[in-house]
Amino acid sequence: MTEEPSRSGLSAGAARRPAPRRIVLVISSLSGGGAERVASGIAAHWDAAGHEVTIVTIGAPGPDAYPLPAAVARLDLGLLRASSNRLVGLGRALRRVRAIRRALLRLRPDVVVSFGDRTNVLVLVATLRTGLPTFVSERTDPRHAPNGWPWRVARRVLYRRATSVVVQTERVGGWARARFPRVRVIPNYVEPPARTATPGIDRGPRELIAVGRLAPVKGFDLLCEAFGRVAPLHPDWSLTILGEGPERRALE
Repeated sequence: MTEEPSRSGLSAGAARRPAPRRIVLVISSLSGGGAERVASGIAAHWDAAGHEVTIVTIGAPGPDAYPLPAAVARLDLGLLRASSNRLVGLGRALRRVRAIRRALLRLRPDVVVSFGDRTNVLVLVATLRTGLPTFVSERTDPRHAPNGWPWRVARRVLYRRATSVVVQTERVGGWARARFPRVRVIPNYVEPPARTATPGIDRGPRELIAVGRLAPVKGFDLLCEAFGRVAPLHPDWSLTILGEGPERRALE
């Protein structure tokens, strides 16, 4: 890809404009979630940089959780349904592959960017023999992702043909480099806040807020342990965790 979002904001590259590209992002949906927020933000960034951007979703269970610029095109395939068994799941996966392939051949992008482990597998199958540069982005730690063995085997085989496998941390990067030939570590972007505190102005209790799904892969147990170690030294600080998930009782 010609340009990447900055680690410290979305304004990197504004001084020099690369040649416009036709970019297609593929993701399961744009409902609330971290991968969805990142995909939406990257789409807005590339749109502002002068590229032609389309977001393709496997299925939209409801309205998009994150606003998109008017110039960013949206295409929903309407194929996001749960499967009752592996045979049904295989049939639905094949229908999704065909639908993704038809969409990409019609859109004729210069580059395809996929988000999420299962979607990445579907996109890599859909782009076979198309010549489309395809980047796949892992949004969690694959070592702890609860995927069945067919998906893990497919990932092991298909990720090797990706233009690049993008992961978020150096630790996951080490895991990926041992398996795939082309790996890039790109952390999530950070948007500059609309307002920052001025020393000596914002007084009173301090609060840390963490938001996310209460699942082991999110590491809220580590956050609680770390905060518990420093809290006695900083009695004016408190920690609030916002979210739901299977780990709620254990975290409490």
